[in-house]
Amino acid sequence: MKDILRTVIALIISFTGTLLTIFVSLYVLLYCPMRDIYECYMQDTLTLRILFIDGAKIFLSATVGGAVWVVFDIVAGFFKTGGFPYLLFELRDMIYKREK
Repeated sequence: MKDILRTVIALIISFTGTLLTIFVSLYVLLYCPMRDIYECYMQDTLTLRILFIDGAKIFLSATVGGAVWVVFDIVAGFFKTGGFPYLLFELRDMIYKREK
């Protein structure tokens, strides 16, 4: 039972990290700055400062997203009983052995 619980916790942390990575890198640091640049351009309020800051956010979106994912994967690693590719298989085998 302890192994199943540890595996489930690791899966939840990994899944949360993936969702947070998608949110941070694609929405906060990629979509929002692009929308901001477009809106400022259409309203004729685009300045070099806005362009530089939003350009830096767009440029760093993949790096920050990867860093978020790595942190969550490291935290999930403390709960894993095996490697990540085998995490779902381990959960399946633990449940299958429990049913027998």
